[in-house]
Amino acid sequence: MTRRSKRIARTDEVRNFRMNSEPIDLDSDLEVVDVDADPKELKSDTLLPETIPDIGNDNDEKENLDSLSMHETSKSRKQKHKKKKSKQKQKNVELSAKEASILSSVMKIAKKSPSTETKAKETLVQEESSPKPDVSGTEEGRDDAAHNGSDEEISIIQVVEVPSEQKFLRKRASKETHPSNKKHKSVEEEATNDTSTENALSEEEATSHTDTENELSEEESYGNTKISPQIDVNELSFESKKLPSVIEVESSSEDEMVEPPTSQPVSSTPKSSIRLLYNSSYKLTDELTDTDVNVDTVTVHDLVGAPDLLETFQFNFNVDLEYFLTFLHPNFAKNKRKIVFVTGTAYLAGHPLREIIKAKYNISECIAPLPNRFASHHSKMMINFYPHDQVEIIIMTCNLTQLDFGGLTQSVWRSGKLKRGKTTAKLGSRFKQDLERYLLKYKMATIEKVVQRLRDYNYNSVGVELVASAPGTYSIDHIDENDETYGYGKLRQVLQRNDLLIKDTEKHHNILAQVTSIAYPYSSRKGDTASILSHLLCPLMFSHWKKHLEPGTQSTSKHQEEFKYKPQLVFPTVKEVASSNFGFLSGSAVHFKHSGSLIHQKQYEQNVKPYLCKWSTPENVTGRERVTPHVKYYACDNGDGWNTLKWVLVGSHNLSKQAWGYPEAKSKGQTFDVASYELSVLVPGSGKNLVPVFKKDVSSDTITIPVRFPFKLPPTRYGENDLPWSAGSDYGKLKDRWGNLHNGGYSV
Repeated sequence: MTRRSKRIARTDEVRNFRMNSEPIDLDSDLEVVDVDADPKELKSDTLLPETIPDIGNDNDEKENLDSLSMHETSKSRKQKHKKKKSKQKQKNVELSAKEASILSSVMKIAKKSPSTETKAKETLVQEESSPKPDVSGTEEGRDDAAHNGSDEEISIIQVVEVPSEQKFLRKRASKETHPSNKKHKSVEEEATNDTSTENALSEEEATSHTDTENELSEEESYGNTKISPQIDVNELSFESKKLPSVIEVESSSEDEMVEPPTSQPVSSTPKSSIRLLYNSSYKLTDELTDTDVNVDTVTVHDLVGAPDLLETFQFNFNVDLEYFLTFLHPNFAKNKRKIVFVTGTAYLAGHPLREIIKAKYNISECIAPLPNRFASHHSKMMINFYPHDQVEIIIMTCNLTQLDFGGLTQSVWRSGKLKRGKTTAKLGSRFKQDLERYLLKYKMATIEKVVQRLRDYNYNSVGVELVASAPGTYSIDHIDENDETYGYGKLRQVLQRNDLLIKDTEKHHNILAQVTSIAYPYSSRKGDTASILSHLLCPLMFSHWKKHLEPGTQSTSKHQEEFKYKPQLVFPTVKEVASSNFGFLSGSAVHFKHSGSLIHQKQYEQNVKPYLCKWSTPENVTGRERVTPHVKYYACDNGDGWNTLKWVLVGSHNLSKQAWGYPEAKSKGQTFDVASYELSVLVPGSGKNLVPVFKKDVSSDTITIPVRFPFKLPPTRYGENDLPWSAGSDYGKLKDRWGNLHNGGYSV
C-alpha cells in the first residue's frame, strides 16, 4: 500500500473524570432519545463511559518539557486481528466496526513512579490503515484535565487511524521517537505484545474557574490515564468510559507547517476577515472530510508556530500551559524568546513544573486585577512580534486548551503583519487608539511597554472596530465619538460613529446573538426580569435609544412592536450537544441555568425562550453542525431577511452583566458598571455590501464583502420539545453519540 501522510494526535496528558454533583429534575417535555443510530451495535462491555467528566483547572497538568517537538510519520499496511470476547480482559479490548469508526483517536500517557526524573520521554504510536473489518484497540478520554501535581514521567503517543472502519492502537518504543529512526514493528508484533489486565481508571478531583455569576467556567478539563514509555497495554487503565480525544495537527519537521485544505486563492475576490479555526473532531466519526468542513480555516500553528516568531503576549481566560507551549517552534525555546501570559489566574506561579518550564522558556505572567469574584479576564488575544519590525494582533474566541482547539467551534480575526509607519485611515486610527486605551486599563508596567511599541505601527490595513470591556464605571449619558468607554456603551459608540444605527423602522430588522453563556438577569422586580439582550443590547441598536426598559415582557414586547424587530438567540439544544462530535463532553463549554431558582425560571420564560434558535441544521451547510460552539456572534441585517448584513461582531462577549456592563441603580441609569475584560471586533457594513458566507471565506462575486458564519442564516427556531443545553440538568436516559449519560453538573 502506498505511503501517505497521516495526521498526528498531539497530547501532553490524558486525565481522569468523575461526576459527583447532585442531579436535578428534568423538564417533563424532554423527549428521551438514544442518539446512537443503532444501539445493537454497541456492546455492553465496551470501553465507552456512562458518565460525564469533571471540569478542572488546566494549570495542574504535567507534560514532557524536554521533548516538545512532535514528529509526523506515515505507514499503511494490512492487518488482521480477531480476538474472542472471552479473552478480552487478557488482550486489547475488541471494538465493533462502528465503534472503531467513531473512536478513531486514542490518547494514553504513562505514569511513572514519583521517584523518577521529571524529564519525560516522548513516544509515538503510529496511525495505520487496513481493509479488514475486525478491530483490536483501546480507547479512553481526551487530554485536557486537571492533574494532582506529583512529579511524573510523561510519554506522548500518536493515534492509530484506520480508514476502513478498523482502528487499533500501535505501540512504539521511546527510542524510536526521533524522525530519523524509521524502524517500526509490524502490526502482528505489536498485537503479540499487547496484553492487558483489568482496567481500573484512577479518578482525581479538579477545580473550575467561574466565568460569570451563577455559571460554571467555560473551560473544560479531562481525565488522564497513563501508560509506560513502552506502551504496554498492561498499564492501560480504563473504567468502561467512552470519550473522544482531540487530534492536533503537527508537522514532520521543525520548519514545515501543516496546512488545512484551502480554496484556490482568487486575488480579485474579497475574503472574510472573520476566520474559523481548523477543527479535527470529524476525524472521530469519518463522516466528513477536510474539504467538507475545513476549507479556508486557520490552524494553531498558523498563529504561533512560525520559526521566526520572536516574542508573544498571550491574553486569555484559561491556559493549558504545557500543552500550548508545544505549539511554539523549537527555535522559540532554543533562543530563549519571550512569552508573556496575561490572565486572571496564576498558571505559572504555583505550577508543579514551574522551575522546569522557566528553565526551558523565557516565560512570565501578568495577573489582571479583578474588581470582584464574579469578574473574569475573558479576553482572548495574541500580540506576536516578528523580524523586520513586524507585529500581528489576533483576537479570537478560543482558550488555550485542547478542547478549545480540537473539540469546539472557534473563530479568529487577524490583523496581518503590521509594519512601522503612520496610521491615516479612519478605522485603523480608531482601532489603534482603542487597543492602546484597553491595554493601559491593566495598569501594568509590562503591558505599558507593549503599548509604547505598538504606537509606532501602521494600522491602515485594519478594517474592523475594537469593542472592548474593562472593569470600571462609565457614563452613558452622553458618549462622544472619541470618548473612552467600554461594554455596551462602547458598542453604542461604534455603531453610531459608523452610521450603523437602525433608522428605518418601516422595515422588519433581524437582530441576532449567538453565545455560549447566558448569565443571571441584571435586574428583577416582583418576578419580572431584565436581561442583557432584550433590555440593553437590542434597544441601543436604534437611533432612537430607549435607555431604560422596565423588567418583564411588557416593555420589551412594546419596544419590539414599535421598532419592528424580534431578537434571535442562537444557543445549542440538548440534543445538539448530545449528537455533537464530542457529545456531552463539549457541553462543559456551554452554560445556561434555566431552572433551579424562580429568577432563573422567570428569565428563561420571559427573555430567553421566545427568541431561541438552533445551532445546527440536518444538512452540512457550514461544516460546524456537529461541533459545539464556543464562538460568540452578534449581528443585524438590513431588513432583507439576512441577505445582507448591517454589521457583525465576533469575540469573547457572552450575555452577562459582567461582560457588557449594566446600569447603576443609584445613578438612575446615567452610569454603568463593567466587571470583566473582554475583546471583540465589529465588522462594519457602512458603505459595503456585507454578506454571510458558509464553508468558505469567499463569496460568489467580487462586489460583496463576505463574513464567515459557522451557523445558518436565518437560524431555525426551537421546536416544541427542544430545550437549551444546561450543564446542571439531569437528562435521564438520554445518551450522547458515545453512549454517555449526563446526570447534571460537573463536580469540583
